[in-house]
Amino acid sequence: SGLFLVSLGLVYRDFTQRVHRLAELNLELADKNQEAAKLELTLERGKREWEAIFDAVLHAIIVTDHNGIVIRCNRAAIGTLDTTFDKLINSTADKIIIGERDQQPLRLVDASGEVFNKNNQRWLDIIHYPLDTFDHQQGRIYILRDITERKRVETILREQKQFLDALIYSSPVAMVTTDLNQTVQSCNPSFEIMLEYSTDEVSGQSIH
Repeated sequence: SGLFLVSLGLVYRDFTQRVHRLAELNLELADKNQEAAKLELTLERGKREWEAIFDAVLHAIIVTDHNGIVIRCNRAAIGTLDTTFDKLINSTADKIIIGERDQQPLRLVDASGEVFNKNNQRWLDIIHYPLDTFDHQQGRIYILRDITERKRVETILREQKQFLDALIYSSPVAMVTTDLNQTVQSCNPSFEIMLEYSTDEVSGQSIH
């Protein structure tokens, strides 16, 4: 019976040690789970903040994978292309028509520089770059800047200049135009007749 008690004591001690070790492991696992939960929360917060920043960018941004499939876009892209998120995501960039060139439909993958979109009457300035995706494949990022307002202002300025040039040319008053350094750039026909100087003779001369 003494030997039995000794054996029982050893078994009990081993069992106690195992229970204690199991409790320690459970505590370590709980700490790791808590750290993982905190990390997941931090990553989720960072993801939401990044998405908010991405959507806050005024220019349209479209990201494609190595197969040309749209995997990300911001809110501006939806408005610029006059579409919906569901229609744009998972579509292929070579099917997105961005405007026309030589009276032929112009695909996003072929577009660069200034492009006019007749459908929504917008001017877009398009640039794109290669992009290494998370799976080490090379995707592409497209940035579409809406320059409609700039083009509108340029048209107004050009028309105003044309009107002013026509007014100066047809004026009966002798006129010259100069740059900021008071150097003659041009003169009208009345100037040539009245002062008997040609445009070639006075161009580049100082009025002082």
